[in-house]
Amino acid sequence: SLPSRDDIKHLAAILRGDFDFAISLQSHLKYSEEAIINLTKEQFRCLDQIEDNPRCLIQGAAGTGKTLLAVEEAKRAAAQGKKTALFCYNTNLANWIKQHFAEIPQSLNPLFVGTFYSYMHRTVQNNQNLQHILSGEEKSSDFYKEELPIAAVLSLENCNERFDKIIVDEAQDLVSENYLAVLDSCLLKGFERGQWTFYGDFSQQAIYANNLSGFEMIDLLDSKTAFIRFGLTRNCRNTKPICNEIVFLTGFDSKQYHETNIDGPPVNYYTYSSAEEQENKLRGIIHNLLQNRVPPSKITILSPRTRQDSVVSLLENLNIADYGVPVGNAITFCTIHAFKGLENSVIILVDMNSFAMINLLYVGLSRAKTALYIVMSDQAANEYQEMLKRRILNNG
Repeated sequence: SLPSRDDIKHLAAILRGDFDFAISLQSHLKYSEEAIINLTKEQFRCLDQIEDNPRCLIQGAAGTGKTLLAVEEAKRAAAQGKKTALFCYNTNLANWIKQHFAEIPQSLNPLFVGTFYSYMHRTVQNNQNLQHILSGEEKSSDFYKEELPIAAVLSLENCNERFDKIIVDEAQDLVSENYLAVLDSCLLKGFERGQWTFYGDFSQQAIYANNLSGFEMIDLLDSKTAFIRFGLTRNCRNTKPICNEIVFLTGFDSKQYHETNIDGPPVNYYTYSSAEEQENKLRGIIHNLLQNRVPPSKITILSPRTRQDSVVSLLENLNIADYGVPVGNAITFCTIHAFKGLENSVIILVDMNSFAMINLLYVGLSRAKTALYIVMSDQAANEYQEMLKRRILNNG
């Protein structure tokens, strides 16, 4: 059968050369990000809907503004004089949020901002009888899932610190019986009757889930208490071409990826057969971006591998810094895992040997605000071609 109109557009985007893309990239960065900022303002309407509800679960796909809403809600709670905690999972995201609060008046700062693990660690550290569990060699995953939360609960029994409100970003990575017990212990009136808001994507971004599906995590919350649910449906991060590619590669066919009208450059693919070829392709991408006056700080390279195992380790003569806060004026590198919850204007995905790890792929793709480059192996390229064939056949 003949390809559909959408198939033709998709094929044209793949085959299209870089000559006009390079010329217009700087303009794309400027105008698409201005449009994204305007869309972000629409997400704040959600706050008016949840202001009178003590317990809320806010769900939305990547790019729907969950972190921005969590930060704004924390400001409002602090301004009302509430002792507020803003927890998240990712250390890099926590550092970004801390930097944001460091630049605004103290009256708008929550009592605690940081990762949930750092809060538990601090709580146990303050209890002299339990400090010993923090010492020793590198901790196993069981330590963070079982020993540390249990010790935190015991420490909180003898502590007068209670939060009036708790806000949890990346909630899909922090829902378990043990973690909820800690939240119950540090929250005024407890988890059942206290004030809390969870922001999460329980369908695609639960890459650190505690052996629970998204449905099971929400059922667990349901078993503890009553709360309202609010769904975020507007993507306010990604351009239309990036949204289309997320749907195509991950199969996550969501409303928020079809209603985005922000134009942008097509997603660019580069194929390699060897480490040397991948290095050369990556150097070429970086060179073209810098030649087109894209600020280095607007570029982040993401990989499923650590830096020492990534192609980035071969780029010795280029200034590529490990991602950190503040970012500075350098191109940054980070693993996809550690960049969850964050974003940048230009994302380059490297070391892509397969498209099989859907949730991780989803996180990586959705970090790009305006321009997305994917550097893939021959194997991944074959997988892509098979997906393209299936799409054309299914549409036929």
